[in-house]
Amino acid sequence: MESEFLRLRDSFKGCPGLVWSEIEGLTLEQMAYASQEPAWARWSIDLQVRHIALVTPVWLFLRAEETLRRRGYAFPESGPAIADLVRAGVRHIPPELAPDRRALIAFLRPWVDLCCQIMDGEGEEGLRSMEFTYYTDPEWVRPGDPKRPVEYHRIAAKLHPSGFREDPQWRGLFHLQMLAVLRHIFWNVLAHLRTIQRLKMTQGLGPVLALPREGYLTLPEFYD
Repeated sequence: MESEFLRLRDSFKGCPGLVWSEIEGLTLEQMAYASQEPAWARWSIDLQVRHIALVTPVWLFLRAEETLRRRGYAFPESGPAIADLVRAGVRHIPPELAPDRRALIAFLRPWVDLCCQIMDGEGEEGLRSMEFTYYTDPEWVRPGDPKRPVEYHRIAAKLHPSGFREDPQWRGLFHLQMLAVLRHIFWNVLAHLRTIQRLKMTQGLGPVLALPREGYLTLPEFYD
């Protein structure tokens, strides 16, 4: 049976293609469709893809940068620009950095390549040994988001088999292993791909991919 590590490595390698296959051929109107209700439909397909492109650099460059630099890893040149955007509260790659869907896939690719490089360089046990902490204010609320950021992390902590846990004495402080972080990045991609599919189905379009029911997608609120 193929190990989780090998499946995750293969998943990252194919990640840009997965995203592209679900959005290829959509019109601009279909990409822009959004609705205030249900809450998951508030971001259009375009914004979903722009957020997918942001997830990997947020975790690797903003949250795990020190840990990865100690191991000698270098980051794509877009890292500092991403940091500035996130500090300003931006949650999507803006058109100035990636004007269209092809540019978004191109933006995503070097960050996915970095994930594969880390996995190849460290191996499964090496990734488990790379540990760091990340804090999110338990009271922090993002405009338009039905959940606090800490709630998403608490959901994730229950889903991860290991390597992702909240400190029992310090609310909002999460102890992370790099293997769990990479798993978490891929789960985020899957969750937003499923939202893209739901937005397509709302418009009478069928999904392209049969997404694996893992991570967030094991929960009805993220899948149904």
